[in-house]
Amino acid sequence: PGCKHAGVLRDHVTQQLVDLPVVGFPTRLHVRVPRFTCTNDACGRRIFHASLACADDGSKLTHRATRWILQRLAVDRMSVSATAKA
Repeated sequence: PGCKHAGVLRDHVTQQLVDLPVVGFPTRLHVRVPRFTCTNDACGRRIFHASLACADDGSKLTHRATRWILQRLAVDRMSVSATAKA
């Protein structure tokens, strides 16, 4: 958390992410992320989870999927509906 103290492993949660389409279907990733309990009594956050390198916190899409969507919209000049179908 923000206090920079080490935490104690509490449990794991499953985060669902969408990645690049394979054979026309989006790839759904089920990632098991550890959650920790902060040991610092002065810290305002009691429970926090590890961050993923492939996606922002709270995001449903991976960075690759976001980049792919933006490339279709900006570079290829596809419409939003055509990008959604792809």
